[in-house]
Amino acid sequence: MATIRARKRTDGSISYTAQVRLFCDGLQVYQESQIFAR
Repeated sequence: MATIRARKRTDGSISYTAQVRLFCDGLQVYQESQIFAR
């Protein structure tokens, strides 16, 4: 499952966080996230 979230920083700019989570038999087996300034 992948998600992209927008977040407003203190200086007013917007950053985006992309998060990937993989599940196998109901258990989370992998997670990775990265922040982009765009």
